[in-house]
Amino acid sequence: MDEPPFATQRPEDPEVSFRSEKPGDIEQIHDLHISAFETGGEARLVRDLRHEKAFLPGMSLVAVADKNIIGHVLFSPLRIITKDLEIKAAALAPVAVLPAFQGRGIGTSLILYGLKTLGSLGVPCVLVLGSPAYYQRFGFDHSLVKHIDSPYQSEAFMGLELQNDVLKTLRGAKAVYARAFEALND
Repeated sequence: MDEPPFATQRPEDPEVSFRSEKPGDIEQIHDLHISAFETGGEARLVRDLRHEKAFLPGMSLVAVADKNIIGHVLFSPLRIITKDLEIKAAALAPVAVLPAFQGRGIGTSLILYGLKTLGSLGVPCVLVLGSPAYYQRFGFDHSLVKHIDSPYQSEAFMGLELQNDVLKTLRGAKAVYARAFEALND
């Protein structure tokens, strides 16, 4: 798969590559989340999601510069259920970039790489809870999920269709996240 462009690479920036995580990356990914966020919640979420039965290692993606992991995004399985239908979707959470590399397009490139990968795997849609100003530029939209029952229902809860009209017509649907997300609500 083609790697996404490194959005704002400057001559002094190291070359960045993107790939799926490998078993030897786990400690660096944990440390990255600790560095990127004020709390350890995201690092715990990634750790707990790795222990979920449905965890997909190929959807835990990293950005690497000089053999060091400088960015990470995780897409995990998510089910959207109605009385007649079950859609196997993905949740985007979390995404992190080391503070020294933030603002250079690495997070954007990781997300685009992941969305392209999910599309090629036939995943019909992705849900996210995050900054509308940030995620709307990828096409995420709250109006696509406002009728879905979710513990995260707010303007920051958004969906992106990777296949046409998967979310637009849903009524009476519920988003069922991996159990690791339950700790976020405590």
